Amino acid sequence: MNYINQHTHTIYSPDAYPDATIENYINEAKKLSQNGLMFTDHVDIDSPVPMFFHYSNYDQYFAQIKELQKTTSIPLYTGVEIGYQPKSRETINTFINTYPFDLVICSIHVADGLDFYYGDFFNNKTTEESIKRYFEVVLDTVENFNNYDIFGHIDYITRYIKEIDDYDFSQHQEIITKILKTIIKNNKGIELNTSKGYQQLFPTFKLLKLYKELGGTYLTIGSDAHTPSKLQQNFQYALRVAKQAGFDNIYIYQKRTPVAVSIDQLLIEEN
Repeated sequence: MNYINQHTHTIYSPDAYPDATIENYINEAKKLSQNGLMFTDHVDIDSPVPMFFHYSNYDQYFAQIKELQKTTSIPLYTGVEIGYQPKSRETINTFINTYPFDLVICSIHVADGLDFYYGDFFNNKTTEESIKRYFEVVLDTVENFNNYDIFGHIDYITRYIKEIDDYDFSQHQEIITKILKTIIKNNKGIELNTSKGYQQLFPTFKLLKLYKELGGTYLTIGSDAHTPSKLQQNFQYALRVAKQAGFDNIYIYQKRTPVAVSIDQLLIEEN
């Protein structure tokens, strides 16, 4: 497949699998005839989750990528997935501006200082209240933070709500529309994240289609892999869904500049 996964995690992400070395990703990419790798490891500044208290030394990170590039023919690109919190905006901006990233993904992993994984965010809230508050946080983010390229897994909150497979889109459509209009106005994009499960995606089809209808252009596909075996999970399905939603192209990023890749061409290659 002539497309570079735009969301992968190596062992430099504290939640990655032990086999998620850059070298193992390179080997997997060769097996899959990939024409490049994009690494987007976690940087969650001021996270309340202990495993994210520290992040990698990015001077050393870039140095390792540079050395590895000398010994492999596969182009290596370095991005980052920022876990955004408004209290950390200044520190986040300084960090991003310090390094020559190819792609910056903005994601919400923590809201109101409370994490999703351990469930603190959901205490004393109903399901709908939790979803509503999450989208309020996303709206505040896109209105007040602009130093990113792609918003990651934009309805991510649903991963942690066990009692539902989907959410009532119509109940949240007004605020989602505001979010998407702001992203589009700021010339940013969203990702189609394939990590939710077999033939399940972030965002839902309704949100993806609304993004297109509102004039959204920039769409990436990322598996959010935390192990090399997930490098291409659900990619063919994601391509078909993107096409069904009205997209002709998906994008890869180089030096924070979007480059269009034809979905039709990718589907031809698949067959």
